[in-house]
Amino acid sequence: MLYLEIYNKEIRDLLGSGKEEDKKKLKVHKRLHGEVYVSNLTAKSVVDTGDIRKFTNAASGKRMVAATAMNATSSRSHAICTLQILGVILNEDKAKEVDKFTSKLTLVDLAGSENWAKLELPADAPRRA
Repeated sequence: MLYLEIYNKEIRDLLGSGKEEDKKKLKVHKRLHGEVYVSNLTAKSVVDTGDIRKFTNAASGKRMVAATAMNATSSRSHAICTLQILGVILNEDKAKEVDKFTSKLTLVDLAGSENWAKLELPADAPRRA
């Protein structure tokens, strides 16, 4: 599981420890076949929905939010959560692996899309998101 935030054109690792010595320069790269990825992100292994919930809650607590006239905790950033899924297909009696596959699920949460005129934010707020 990978979880990042984009705020003020800066990428933040939401699963990292947050300690100053652990803050690495996160950089966007593109592989030859076109896949885009961010180097130096913290990857967490998850086995079940409980693990996913635990890491998602921890990461959500690190996101940049601000109160607005329409929402007490409006996100001020974009967030991307990626799950790499390894699946195993078993035979009918579930005694032997028949095949394996991988898949990638990417979830994107865009910064608050409230009506800017009704938010009562500072004039430069739209540029910060």
